[in-house]
Amino acid sequence: MCENIVIPNIRIRPDQEEMFEMNWLEYVRRDTEGSDSDTRRRAATELVRALTEKFPQEARPARRAARLMLEYKRKETRMKSA
Repeated sequence: MCENIVIPNIRIRPDQEEMFEMNWLEYVRRDTEGSDSDTRRRAATELVRALTEKFPQEARPARRAARLMLEYKRKETRMKSA
C-alpha cells in the first residue's frame, strides 16, 4: 500500500519543485497552513496518519522513508560521480 498508493501521491511534482525554488518561503507557508486540503498529497498523508493510529505495530512509514532516502543518496552519489 505504501509503495503503490502513498509514495506516488506524496512525491513532489515538478510544478511544486519549481514553486519551492522560486519562493521557498511561500511554498512552506502553503504546505504548513494546510491550503492543500483537497489534494492527493494531503489525502495520502491523512491515510498514513489514520493507519498509524489504528495499527501502530503494522504501520511503520519511517522505515520505508529511511529506505527511500538511502536510495536517493545512492542515486545522487552515482550521478555526481558520472
